[in-house]
Amino acid sequence: MIALPARLVSTIDTVLAALAPRWQGTLVLFSAFFLYQATVEGGAGHGQIPAWRGLFCVGYGVLAFGALWFAMQPIQPAWTQASLKRLPEFARWRIWRAALTLALLWIPLHGFVAQLPGNLHGRYHNDAVAFVHADADLLRHGRNPFTADDAFWSAAVRWPDAYATPLLGSLAFGSDPLRYPSSAAQGAALHDALAHPALRNAGNFDPRTVHNYPAGIIWLALPLIWAGLPSITWLSFAALIALGALLWQAAPAGMRAGALIIFLANPVMWLYSLLENYDVICIVFIVAAWQFLPRTRLSPALLGIACAVKQIAWFFAPFYLVEIFRREGWRAAVQRGGWLALGFIVPNLPFILLSPGAWLHSLLAPQTDAMFPIGYGLISLGLGGLAPVASSHLWSALEGIALVALLLFQLRRRLVISDGIVLALIPLWFAWRSPMNYFAFLPVLALWLMVHTMSEEKQMGQRQPPSAQLASDAS
Repeated sequence: MIALPARLVSTIDTVLAALAPRWQGTLVLFSAFFLYQATVEGGAGHGQIPAWRGLFCVGYGVLAFGALWFAMQPIQPAWTQASLKRLPEFARWRIWRAALTLALLWIPLHGFVAQLPGNLHGRYHNDAVAFVHADADLLRHGRNPFTADDAFWSAAVRWPDAYATPLLGSLAFGSDPLRYPSSAAQGAALHDALAHPALRNAGNFDPRTVHNYPAGIIWLALPLIWAGLPSITWLSFAALIALGALLWQAAPAGMRAGALIIFLANPVMWLYSLLENYDVICIVFIVAAWQFLPRTRLSPALLGIACAVKQIAWFFAPFYLVEIFRREGWRAAVQRGGWLALGFIVPNLPFILLSPGAWLHSLLAPQTDAMFPIGYGLISLGLGGLAPVASSHLWSALEGIALVALLLFQLRRRLVISDGIVLALIPLWFAWRSPMNYFAFLPVLALWLMVHTMSEEKQMGQRQPPSAQLASDAS
């Protein structure tokens, strides 16, 4: 055996420690892997799929949630410790965990890099980003985006590759929820409507989808439009850097490099969110709200801003308020609820005053429009023919039941911890539409909770007198 220099051995050990995290970090990595595998089995996430693919897609989702649940536990369960000890020594080598990390970093590289140049030059491939760009343009020119339905058609001309959300039951796309229209069919319907304005009222598309997000994202995109940048994707990258900075701040000093690597080793974040949507802008405000939880005004206001960016943040608000209620009582929850509402209302207030009806109808369009089922959640069983998809109301009921059940669980459980930041997204897995961008940041949220909890425990241990620390260790 060749004896390696001590410095080289130390460097290898440091690299392996960052690439091969301990049990909680490894579970977060496995959750990211399982979410990616769900997209492999679910294919495009819409239209009919083989039954076995629907089962595997749901199975990988369950595995991802299970891995996240155990990753959020402060103490490793005894049964997992016992199982790991029974493994052969070579199976416990750090090199296997490092290989998983490197694979997760590599998987999205080609697809992401291939899309990046066009996207940064404003050639969007998703209507969500394209329409926010259009709304910011309207605001820059003094128009109210929430009453500018005509902008839908100009956006379709400006960003032809972004297409638009097809409506179920329309003349062009039919009423079969398993026959999601192809890109060619969507493009043809848009082309016909642009060439013949009389067809624009055929119900194939809802022009309100050009402005069906809260106003917060429009205000955030506006400075980029004023600066003359060709793409608002730069805003998502700025939010990604800010999210990494929050993780860095939350993590104990010795874990920061490893935490950032786990943060980046998340294929679905790169492939299904950063260029296709703007969830990261919403998520960074959510994480900041929990990170600054002791700040009684700033914390809820940040969550209110998140709610003003995208509707998925609305699911986090009740979990946040339940946690405050359990920690500080109902008066604190009511007070923070007021600041949360203020954070949401202020960016939206000009448009509420100008046209309350148009503003409200726009925000509710995703819930009221007849859309095709899509996603990688439980709806995959429906897409595989294993569950009914005749009506979206059943799936909305399941989503609501899951939300209420999780809130009751948070209210009645013995522990009071911040895992509501992860549980808030679980109800969306039961929805009629559960695209992967809804879940792309679940590993990041669990990672934040993990490092934040470790940091708090370390600080608490430092504040305790030596006798208290010894008693704690003994227990």
